[in-house]
Amino acid sequence: MKTMVRKISRLAAITGLIALSATAVAKEVRIYNWTDYIDPDLITEFTEKTGIDVVYDTFDSNDVLLAKSLAGNSGYDIVVPSDYTVAYLIQANRLDSINTDKLPNLKNIWPFVTERLAEFKGMNEHSVPYFWGTTGIAYDAKKIKELVPDAPLDSLELIMNPKYAEKLASCGIYMIDSPSEMLPVINMYLGIPAESTDKADLDKAYDALKQIRPYIKKFHSSEYITALANGDACVALGWSGDIYLAKARAKEAGTNVDIQYFIPKEGSLVWFDQFTVLKDAPNKDEAYEFINFMLEPENNARAANYVEYATSNEAAFKHVDEYLIKDEILYPSQEDLNKLHIKQPYQHSGQKKLVKFWQDLKNRK
Repeated sequence: MKTMVRKISRLAAITGLIALSATAVAKEVRIYNWTDYIDPDLITEFTEKTGIDVVYDTFDSNDVLLAKSLAGNSGYDIVVPSDYTVAYLIQANRLDSINTDKLPNLKNIWPFVTERLAEFKGMNEHSVPYFWGTTGIAYDAKKIKELVPDAPLDSLELIMNPKYAEKLASCGIYMIDSPSEMLPVINMYLGIPAESTDKADLDKAYDALKQIRPYIKKFHSSEYITALANGDACVALGWSGDIYLAKARAKEAGTNVDIQYFIPKEGSLVWFDQFTVLKDAPNKDEAYEFINFMLEPENNARAANYVEYATSNEAAFKHVDEYLIKDEILYPSQEDLNKLHIKQPYQHSGQKKLVKFWQDLKNRK
């Protein structure tokens, strides 16, 4: 995801005077969302339809959103964290309970999503599903075939086995720079409980990762998109939506890069990005009106088609572009869905250990 910040604002149309006042006051809603995560035309249309002005800011990591939201008085009404970040905000009592009476379109959500999110206490009561995806491995099929003809293209061993990683280092291995998402995947590969931060388990994960550390070109949560598309990376452990974007960019640019994707047989993560309303939101009615607007099947599908991520809105599926809905990078098979784990939040002590673990690993050469 890009780090650009975009602000979109529209003047609300006021058709009447407020009682006892000659001044018309515009209604507004303030939204904090991921970069490039909505069709901007939908924001314009929402304002034209409702008279509600939209102030729209963006972020590129859950850490940034969390810092802003936990501080209080952010001024935002709607923020769009990933599932485990929602859990932190629930624990901090920063989120409003969802008023389902104000969201008649909530019925459109795919049951698979609400069932998986029920694994988090309070998740469905404090958030509304937007987009979702998986964490897996992207690879340049032509370069892999050339460099490692016997590569295991269904296993995390492709990266974690030094004999393969060493051969692939020349064409570039990337990992997202997110220890809270990387460690569970590594743990599953090693047969360790996904969220374990016990010292013995961390030591096992560190020992496995230090063996391939010299072959990892970069830890970054967005640069691998361009690197894959341009042929500057041949393997990346990253997010499905970003990998689909890299594949689309390579095709548009005519780079002749054949990007493929798989969910490791050892298991990986499924994640959900959620609409939430902050407890101190100054414009709650307007926030619910916007969320309900985005739950309309046609509107939701337009956002999914623009962003090219998978939607959580089952009623929108029939409106999503066919080439997207049939792409297994975005909408995996049931067999792959069965491999997926939804990441649980860490305790504070575990998070501290994880940060140190990751910094030590990145600092190795």
